[in-house]
Amino acid sequence: HRKLEEHAGRGIRSGDIIFSNCTSYVQLLYLSFRFSPVFTTLIREGDSVGYAKPRSLLGAIYDLISDTVPTKSETIPLKDIVQMAINENRGPVIVFPEATTSNGIEILKFIPCITTELLKSKPNFHVVSFKFENSAHSPAYTVGNPWIHFFFLLTQLNQTMKVHYATQSSINPPSTLVITDRHAIEFTELVSLTMGRLFQMHRALIGAKEKAEFLKFYHEKENIGYKKGV
Repeated sequence: HRKLEEHAGRGIRSGDIIFSNCTSYVQLLYLSFRFSPVFTTLIREGDSVGYAKPRSLLGAIYDLISDTVPTKSETIPLKDIVQMAINENRGPVIVFPEATTSNGIEILKFIPCITTELLKSKPNFHVVSFKFENSAHSPAYTVGNPWIHFFFLLTQLNQTMKVHYATQSSINPPSTLVITDRHAIEFTELVSLTMGRLFQMHRALIGAKEKAEFLKFYHEKENIGYKKGV
């Protein structure tokens, strides 16, 4: 039995930005069916704040399960992706500020992606959170073999995916004539707080960078243990 609990999410148009937490490839299927959007994969570090790679559904799923990070040459500013979505009527733009998958219990630290240039372009912003319940094998995908995860997911008889959207009044961007870096930082904080409050999720002290470092350490230790066993 698969169940979807959805609240709001109407009136979203091409070129709007939807900020979402990132827990599973399952939510990408929902977002694709619901909005036919432009997915994005954020660049994680360096001087490319606010840059992302436009992705199709399949491309976004691949990036998610492989934890792929785009290079600078593969990315363009988010504001340009928004304009492309408007000009080509390609639906809203999906942004995952955590830039990696989480366990669905906490909100990870955001990758800096909201810039003054993005705020000055004045797109409509939306915030959505996903949460999975009533499942012995969680649809949340953080690490491991995606095919094994998908197989066990199919064996679950009861799964519920809850989707909550924030009200527009709760995520008003700055309306001042002069928008500074401080406004971008404050709005990023507002988006993070709002995303967590939709399901009373705590905000974690780690982010995509720390997760990648831990997984690298874990896999190195695993490989050493395997070689010793051989």
